[in-house]
Amino acid sequence: MSEARRLDGRQARLLETLSAVADDLAVAAHFADKVANAEPGAIDIDPWWTVALVTYGRCFDRRVRPWGAGEILGQLSKPLQRRHRHFKHLHDTLVSQPGGVSRALIALAGISLDGHLWVDCKPMPLFFLGKLEAMDLLELLSVLQVLVDRRRIETHNVLKGQLLEMSDEDFEQLPLAAVSDVPLSGISGSEFRM
Repeated sequence: MSEARRLDGRQARLLETLSAVADDLAVAAHFADKVANAEPGAIDIDPWWTVALVTYGRCFDRRVRPWGAGEILGQLSKPLQRRHRHFKHLHDTLVSQPGGVSRALIALAGISLDGHLWVDCKPMPLFFLGKLEAMDLLELLSVLQVLVDRRRIETHNVLKGQLLEMSDEDFEQLPLAAVSDVPLSGISGSEFRM
């Protein structure tokens, strides 16, 4: 088994970003699942919501290297796009305030008993979020994980194709990776040509 080599270029950076996004989506799903399955009143779920919202929103932050988030969000159904905006807004509200916030403002609309449409903006306790919201987030995360994994596999295959076209000499010119104990699944040297 040869040593791991560091891949460079746009596709390698994209694969790294997609892998980080997939990891964050998995963390958000883990904590949303903990909320969804928590016993009523048994524990304080605020920290779980904090982790779920922070890791979810981090995937869509403008400072994240572009990974096709807009295209993936465009593939969501309209209800899931609304959920994304809702949870992204909660994330932005949570992290934009020093020390976080205890409430967020939400726009509401309804029809009064006399048939008139009303619109208002009311404070909502940020962590009045419960099991139903957690299940909404889980459904959104499930779809996003599939779409991100699909893009990650496509990027992986592009990189593998580039490696297959590379000569052994060119492969050996790639810089050694500064990682240890990385499982090398037949992608180094002439091994990846099998």
